[in-house]
Amino acid sequence: MLRKLYSSVSGSTGADNPDSPAHQEVLLPGFLYGMIIKERMEECLNGVRAQIMQDVRRGDNSVDLYDQRYINKVIARVNFDIGSRLANFLATGNLVSPTGLDLQQASGFTIVAEKLNWWRYISHFRCIHRGAFFAELKTTTVRKLLPEAWGFLCPVHTPDGSPCGLLNHLSRSCRIVTAPLAVSHIPNLLISHGMTSAHAVSINGRRHTNVVVQLDGKVIGWASPVLAQRLATNLRIWKTEGKHSIPLDLEIGFVPIAEGGQYPGLFLFASRARMMRPVKYLLNGKDDQIGSFEQVYMDIAVKPEEIEPGVATHVEHAPTNFLSILANLTPFSDFNQSPRNIYQCQVSSRHSDYTEIFLIAILVDG
Repeated sequence: MLRKLYSSVSGSTGADNPDSPAHQEVLLPGFLYGMIIKERMEECLNGVRAQIMQDVRRGDNSVDLYDQRYINKVIARVNFDIGSRLANFLATGNLVSPTGLDLQQASGFTIVAEKLNWWRYISHFRCIHRGAFFAELKTTTVRKLLPEAWGFLCPVHTPDGSPCGLLNHLSRSCRIVTAPLAVSHIPNLLISHGMTSAHAVSINGRRHTNVVVQLDGKVIGWASPVLAQRLATNLRIWKTEGKHSIPLDLEIGFVPIAEGGQYPGLFLFASRARMMRPVKYLLNGKDDQIGSFEQVYMDIAVKPEEIEPGVATHVEHAPTNFLSILANLTPFSDFNQSPRNIYQCQVSSRHSDYTEIFLIAILVDG
């Protein structure tokens, strides 16, 4: 962190953009439920402790922490309404918390999944909101469609008006990592292939001599820029071919040295809540899962005829994978103006008559 701070202050590297999807994760419902349950459990345990301390101060002779009857009596005096707190949260979407759980909003966490038609119903489970806090900002920076969102967030499936750019939908092939990955063996594997351990006796810290190698934000070693790029290539081959137990959802982001660019290094991510999408790896023709961070430093061809030998590393499975499910159903969307595609996504999720939807689409295209 200190090396990155000094590098940013000196101007050698630029600051990370917090509005870029490359530096963002998704707040999963399970994580939010766990935060609520954990906070409520802490409140209940603090209540138990307060009851015991009160009995001790009063000189109650029944205080005996090894007596099960006394413990049951203390617990009975504390309100363990964890289930009701969570049920109220799911019913209203309002967060009742003394700490706020480090979130920037206290309401609007849940919505009713309206089944007006199948398109609207499926859209509820594919939408991602940046947060109600950003809707109040005067700046439009958080609403901008950035190139890093290609393939992960649909560029046209967003409502017009105040939620525009804040309420987005995942692309058709994008998914969220929800399962933990087994990556504890990766540091030793990289050390066996030339990486210097983070606990080595001496490390050459001269600029551009070694770059950092991190796994989920933890420094696991150092490597020269050439070696770091070779390690990134080997990891990608191993994970696509199923070798060395490298999980397919491992994100391998190699940031090369560039003046004024992002802080260089080999950054590996195996945590949950990351956006991933499938592409074809040209080196071995296998399917590969890539994340929003590593995509910035790849050359991905949209169509096979656009592949440049020696430059392109991946190719899309389909040229329309960057659109959402609803946007993919819009006929002749490449002949429409962009606002018309946005309107069509809204119209298709509002009407229950599929014939009416199709006629509207034809009129728009015509």
